[in-house]
Amino acid sequence: MLMLVGSTILADKSYTRVDAKWLLLFSDLSAVHTYSWASIALVCLYDNLNDASMFSTRALAGYATLLQCWIHEYFPTLGRRAQSDLNCDNPGFPRAMRWMYKQGKTKLLDYRPILDALTPDDVIWRPFETHRGSIPFDLITLYSGHLRGSTVVPYLLERCIRQFGFVQYIPRPPPLAPAYSDIDSDWIGYHASVDRILQPTRPVTYASETVPDYMSWYYRVSHPRLCRPVDGPHEAPPVPHYAPAPDAPVDDAPADDAPQETALQRERRWRGMARGALETFLTRIDADRDDEDFEELFFALDVCRGAYP
Repeated sequence: MLMLVGSTILADKSYTRVDAKWLLLFSDLSAVHTYSWASIALVCLYDNLNDASMFSTRALAGYATLLQCWIHEYFPTLGRRAQSDLNCDNPGFPRAMRWMYKQGKTKLLDYRPILDALTPDDVIWRPFETHRGSIPFDLITLYSGHLRGSTVVPYLLERCIRQFGFVQYIPRPPPLAPAYSDIDSDWIGYHASVDRILQPTRPVTYASETVPDYMSWYYRVSHPRLCRPVDGPHEAPPVPHYAPAPDAPVDDAPADDAPQETALQRERRWRGMARGALETFLTRIDADRDDEDFEELFFALDVCRGAYP
């Protein structure tokens, strides 16, 4: 069980060692089957993907097989893959067994313009509809809030709600992480978050449907391109600019005069960066909140989480 956890579900960058902290998960073997292992896997993967987005990071930890299968499902034109002969839509077969590994030859620099050139038609927005006979849709899938495991990560479903067949709208600003003990209460009362995120939307009429002003907002607050529009630092060819779908409203394109980031948005962004750095550091050194040596660091973390006005 330690091998499964330490080298698969919660793998670190050593790839051959298991952190002793996972022993606590097996202190009561009779309760192991009651754990939400899927949530723990997501927490670990999301936390490591956050690290992987930093320029200085050169390796990815976490459940990489889960990420790879997710890419295969949603982006059929990316990477190399082969399908097994198993009918993984039948009950009893994990969906990931649909795929077989194949060594690819495309390098990272070559993938960047490929990613930039993707269009809504290159995405399978709801790939698991044929799998509902094996695993029926559960309303708790629409939970929005935070997940906890080795650390705390945001799980904001309203930012990718097209994957569930609803029109994408402009989501509210990311909430500050609640106290560690409050996350369980939010999870138990998930119906409140489901009602909140479904109230502003409706089922889609085409797979990539958004509200008219969503794309202009997205291009204003996010980083939609990996390469520069004309010529990236790795001499990548020009990539196409965003164009709305043929049946989408014409005002669904990014505005040329997008406003600058506000002071409040900037403060939230910096606070989120500081919170992520502190959570990562304190987790890696396995710091105890009751240890006086880390008292000021935990105070700073609580400030970043919004525990103090």
